[in-house]
Amino acid sequence: MDMTHALLHEFHKIGTLPQNIIHLSQLINNENTTLEEIEDIIRIDPVLTAKVLTLVNSAYFGLNRRVDSISRAVAFLGLKKLHTIAITDAMSNIYRSPVLNRSLNPELLWIHSAASAICCKLISERIFARNGDEVYLLGILHDIGLIVESQTCPQDFLQVYEQWNPINEPSLPSLESQILQTDHCVLGFHLVQAWNLSEAIAHGIRNHHTVDENIAPHSHTGILQISNYLINNLGYSIKPGASKLLSKSISHHLHEYIDEYKTLADDLPEEIDSIRQLYTQ
Repeated sequence: MDMTHALLHEFHKIGTLPQNIIHLSQLINNENTTLEEIEDIIRIDPVLTAKVLTLVNSAYFGLNRRVDSISRAVAFLGLKKLHTIAITDAMSNIYRSPVLNRSLNPELLWIHSAASAICCKLISERIFARNGDEVYLLGILHDIGLIVESQTCPQDFLQVYEQWNPINEPSLPSLESQILQTDHCVLGFHLVQAWNLSEAIAHGIRNHHTVDENIAPHSHTGILQISNYLINNLGYSIKPGASKLLSKSISHHLHEYIDEYKTLADDLPEEIDSIRQLYTQ
């Protein structure tokens, strides 16, 4: 067993992500799943049921009438939005977990991931006029491999994180490969594949540190790279000084739509504060 699969095996034994969330993800991404099956997997978990109903009735969603059942929540939100709520809530708890390695500030990781998710969604909808729910999931999950490393090999991860200088080489994935014989991009790729999430999300996670002229700005990977470039420069990074190298093609795209991205960046702090409040209530 190589190191990637050894760490993932250990991570699954720890059971960090609740099984009901994994099951829900698998059901939602199976075209043969019925709405009744989705509702049933939520109803059997009273904590998840309460959280979904609390969130859907919050001011953030602005519904005109109170939603008091899971079936109505599904009808109002749709499966994709319901999925993002469940995943985001689970990840907010994981990213803030006290079992995370002491070198990695859990609140920084949560805010970075939430900011990336929101920014991905805004880019998809405002710049490319496409539904942003799937790239939102990509943003919230793109650094899940860091959680795997932190929980399965904490001492080695501590060494990686303390040696990593965001301004200089080697890059974080390169340093991870030297010390851990794998990296968080590869770990995240295999993990979300096991959860039956889309190939676009899986490949976006695997390639989010890859600078490649063949990565189109409108692709999942391209949107995530633009998102991380923007949020890191706004101060929502996992380590001070972290930035993001971009390919010439993506840099050209940013320059071409600079006014739109400036407006988007201006709106980000308020959007991030809304999500922060939503998932801490």
